[in-house]
Amino acid sequence: MEPTPVDALRVSQLDTSELDQELVRLTKSHIAQLFKYHTTTFLTRFDPEIQAGIKFLLWKVIEFFKICYK
Repeated sequence: MEPTPVDALRVSQLDTSELDQELVRLTKSHIAQLFKYHTTTFLTRFDPEIQAGIKFLLWKVIEFFKICYK
């Protein structure tokens, strides 16, 4: 008999989602500090791309640690 994988609790999934959102928000604020002397239209114009890049990097880091700690 094969062991069945344990599903994550819904509370853990919600906590993970909130943590991811907070990490994106924190990283975005640091990027805003980097560009505070640049024109203000730069960050507003590229906001979706910046946010997608942050989420992609966060996903890659998580995948890297999953592979390393298997």
